[in-house]
Amino acid sequence: MRLLCGLTMAAFAEAGCKPAPRLDGRHARRGLAWTRAHRFADGDASRYASLLRVPTGWASFEGEHWLVVKNGSWPAANGAASLVVFRGCDARLRTRGGEDCVRHGDVVARGAWQLHNYALLSEKVIWGVTGETSAKHPATLTLRAHTREDRKWLQHAYGPTLSMGHPGCVEKRQGYDGQCLFDGRFSLASMNNQTWLYARGNTNPEGGGRAVFVAQKTMDGWGRLNPIEFLKGARPPFDRIQRSDADVYYGAVNENPALQGTLLGLFPAASRDRAAILAAVSCDGLHFSAPVEVWRSAHDRGEVVDHAVDGVSVDGADAFIYIHAGVPGTLWRTCEFATARPPPSELIRLTWPLAKLRGFSREAVTALRQAGRCDRPTV
Repeated sequence: MRLLCGLTMAAFAEAGCKPAPRLDGRHARRGLAWTRAHRFADGDASRYASLLRVPTGWASFEGEHWLVVKNGSWPAANGAASLVVFRGCDARLRTRGGEDCVRHGDVVARGAWQLHNYALLSEKVIWGVTGETSAKHPATLTLRAHTREDRKWLQHAYGPTLSMGHPGCVEKRQGYDGQCLFDGRFSLASMNNQTWLYARGNTNPEGGGRAVFVAQKTMDGWGRLNPIEFLKGARPPFDRIQRSDADVYYGAVNENPALQGTLLGLFPAASRDRAAILAAVSCDGLHFSAPVEVWRSAHDRGEVVDHAVDGVSVDGADAFIYIHAGVPGTLWRTCEFATARPPPSELIRLTWPLAKLRGFSREAVTALRQAGRCDRPTV
């Protein structure tokens, strides 16, 4: 597989590749402390990590979490894809004995298009939405774990779905006739008995222009997809991320552990020569505060090198957000890809003290209320 990739990249280079971006400027922002939680082995194509708090009654110890990743063929896990679950983790991705918990995972689903963009939500059970759509596979699928031991999560006829022509979906790239593939990562969020699904829209006919759209769950399935909106006020160049020549790669949106009744979104984004993981707060799942950088990254034509793990954990007075740094395959179009050693693929834990996250969230809610985008009574 590595030889095939090398030949493919060599052909791409002849067609006109670009140098890889500098990677030495990637670091935490806003004074957040960080540490490496796990480094994947060379050749491990794991990506699209999710962190789930285990449902009540399933946990083998108080505060157990599961880490879920998509794996498959090198580098982007597109072929022979599988969904792998690492059980027995705490909020810091350690075992009860203090060791790295990302080992000896269990495969719970298989399939390339089936798992291309999966998202999971932990409630009374673990369930999710998955599947890149196409003419052959025109609707998404459902993931569902019925018990802790369940190892067959993929469901073909259960739960609400999105179709290629779902109301509000946007696909402006040439050659797709407006039919949506949902080729970027999904995210699921739940708060106050409401559930939202976040999906990709492609807004630029020339390519790029990745944007995040959201649909709310209704009695009949998923409602209309609408583009999420950020308040103005982000620092340049991220004050322009909703323009068609910028990219918001996906949204990893979860209930905010620091302020009840709000959501915390993490957004890998690229604008001009900069890339970052951005954080923003929402009261309604659609309107978000002006985003701020929590991790400085890099990108190649909108492919952000570092991704946000979908999930937030808490231990004592601290919240933890995770960054998957050096996601395999994100630099596949660069001249160096076939010959240079890729950056380490590792999970970085950012510590955001709950008191500081609460202060950030309150400021965000105040701004949203002033803009008429939040009817939350108090902050």
